[in-house]
Amino acid sequence: MNITAEEDRDLIPTMDIVLYRTDSDLYVEYANIERKMGKWIAEAYRPLSFEGFDALLKGLKIKSGKSSKVHLGFSGMLPKNLLMYNPCGVITKLLWLCPGKLRGFTLGRNADRKKLFYPHLLFQVNGRTVKVYAVKTTNVNSDTIIYRAPFPNVYTGNDICWGSVRFDDLFSPNHEKYMNRIEDAFFNSAFTTEMMSFNKTKSPTLDLLKQYSKSQKPFPNKEMVKIDNFYNVFSR
Repeated sequence: MNITAEEDRDLIPTMDIVLYRTDSDLYVEYANIERKMGKWIAEAYRPLSFEGFDALLKGLKIKSGKSSKVHLGFSGMLPKNLLMYNPCGVITKLLWLCPGKLRGFTLGRNADRKKLFYPHLLFQVNGRTVKVYAVKTTNVNSDTIIYRAPFPNVYTGNDICWGSVRFDDLFSPNHEKYMNRIEDAFFNSAFTTEMMSFNKTKSPTLDLLKQYSKSQKPFPNKEMVKIDNFYNVFSR
């Protein structure tokens, strides 16, 4: 977990992967890395199964040929809005802040595109699951209160319903592109009223969305429904 200021941000090694190869064979081992007596130490190496290595390659979308270039992770400095990142294993885990601002908004199929001043949102990726939450501040720490995202197309467990969007089309081994594609798909979607089996706000959510997409004023923080604090939500 990393929610410190950017100047204090450190990367923590969590796994070491070693590849051995001959002209015809490939052998892969991995080891978890732990901090002991002030040093990072790799534990006992274990063979990585064919299934596990195959899943890793598919996740990377590696192709043969000298012209293929695959970059897994971030291409440079970690983004300032990145709150958590776990590169360990074949499952991508990311959590980032998307500051609130005026964006395009569509409520209902075939409806006209309007503008809505979105609240600050947190997007969480865990493998093929993407969740969205709301916060009232951009200064997020372990005590920050997490709220329900006040939108249709979000299930009771805060998972995003992608509708007709193919999730595989959003994926990129470059995490900056992956994050941007998820945001674009969410904000460009037509929020459908059928997903409103319960209110996501203290007042009727659909009425609020219609009201504030008309006035284009910031979404009211007082209407947010509390879930828990940051630590309890994201340390589970």
